Amino acid sequence: MSFHSKRIEEIYNLLESNENGLSNKDVVIKRQKYGMNELPKARPKTILSVFLSQLKDLIVIILIITAIISFGIGEEIDGFFIILVILCDAILGTFQEWRAEKSAKARGGHGVFLQRRPRVRVLPLPDGREGRAHHEDL
Repeated sequence: MSFHSKRIEEIYNLLESNENGLSNKDVVIKRQKYGMNELPKARPKTILSVFLSQLKDLIVIILIITAIISFGIGEEIDGFFIILVILCDAILGTFQEWRAEKSAKARGGHGVFLQRRPRVRVLPLPDGREGRAHHEDL
């Protein structure tokens, strides 16, 4: 939704809220309906998916095409060495990325690209009163 182009009253209606915030009863109902305010857990990567992701790079795709052309024109030795270079690069890249993922998870993160975030305290207005809560509870 493009909330930036709507009037504040329309947004309150869409979110079933008002300028005083939600009542505690409404918070409980919405939490049961939508769940906690947190990102879904990322599925763990398999070593095969990490390896295959190494082959998606543009230069690797160009090298694969070059190897196919080399085999097609009878330059088997050139094609073999191009494939060998691609495999070495993919294996080393897989090893590095796999170790980085494991290291980040061991430090308490959720992977290289989604590090563990600190819990943030916010000031909601349940029932029109200022309070304190963690962002997951909203």
